Amino acid sequence: MVFHLSEVGPIADIKQNVKEVKAHVAKFSKPDPYLAIRTLVITAVLYAGFYAAFPYYSKNWTLWSLAVFMRAGLNVRIFIIFHDCCHGNFFKSNLANMLVGRLTGSLQFTSWTGWGKVHNTDHHIHYGKDDHALVEWGATVIWTKQEWDSYSLPRKIFLRIAKDPVLFFAFIPPFIFLLTGVHNNKMPIGFKIYAGYAMFGKSYLWFELAFNALGSIFGFILFHWQHYANVPNMYFGIPKDDHERDLASLMGSTFQYVPEWYKWATFGIEYHHIHHFSTKVPSYQLRPCHDTAPPGMWRYIKYLDFKTELQSLLLVMWNPEKHRFESFPELNWLLGFKDIDTPAVSLKIAKEE
Repeated sequence: MVFHLSEVGPIADIKQNVKEVKAHVAKFSKPDPYLAIRTLVITAVLYAGFYAAFPYYSKNWTLWSLAVFMRAGLNVRIFIIFHDCCHGNFFKSNLANMLVGRLTGSLQFTSWTGWGKVHNTDHHIHYGKDDHALVEWGATVIWTKQEWDSYSLPRKIFLRIAKDPVLFFAFIPPFIFLLTGVHNNKMPIGFKIYAGYAMFGKSYLWFELAFNALGSIFGFILFHWQHYANVPNMYFGIPKDDHERDLASLMGSTFQYVPEWYKWATFGIEYHHIHHFSTKVPSYQLRPCHDTAPPGMWRYIKYLDFKTELQSLLLVMWNPEKHRFESFPELNWLLGFKDIDTPAVSLKIAKEE
């Protein structure tokens, strides 16, 4: 697929597009038992495979590093299965979703009841209200430009250090997932670590720490890309009287670039414009839903290429006057802003050829 830039269309065309998307997405909004079980089997085989192969790759630094990278990807995949179960879309059975959700959540240091409730309410229901940066568990942009300007110098210095893009994405995710996860899931985590230690000794503990830390970093970055992107937010280019949930879902979420060879790990969550449009679509149906759409159906989504993804990691605040995410003032030149207004008529959107 090739994407290029286009102008935002008239509101009538945008609303017509929403109707077309709704009809198409509805075809994929039911769990498929075969695909769900196949997903679990593949995931379980990969999970067991990393244990079985540990004696081999643990003796070679290059193989060990590669294994950490790939095992972190498996963590992301397992978390997405957990995420689907929280939405109740992985299986038809609520009991099956609960059992698999609790199992996968414990493997990812995440509470089934706590995280699922917060995600379904604060994130999917209240996201983006009142033209304000989202404040929720795990949010990576939590203040506005006006709030930043009102802060005292000591507070700005503290936030500048704490939210430095490199430091933030490298250290905050492991801190949140490892420390809070251990607190909320003591028994399953203890059993998991003890089992690895019993089989392979102390060397496995370093491997466990490394891939869990890296997996949490991957997860935070993916979440950040899903909503905080250096692409003008088309949704706020539409008159407020025409704002509605379906428009916000389609035009306020992103379609992220992920290399083909790593899609097994992200497991479709990069098609986030579909997920927010309908949480009933399981992750194993997201890519088929996107790829089988008629030409031009995704003309109003926000596609992130690799360059845009890198730039988006600099974003730390929301500017409601200019309807865009920004970085710290001294870093905005890297985004090409230079304090120049972003006119609504030049909004970036992805259009499929």
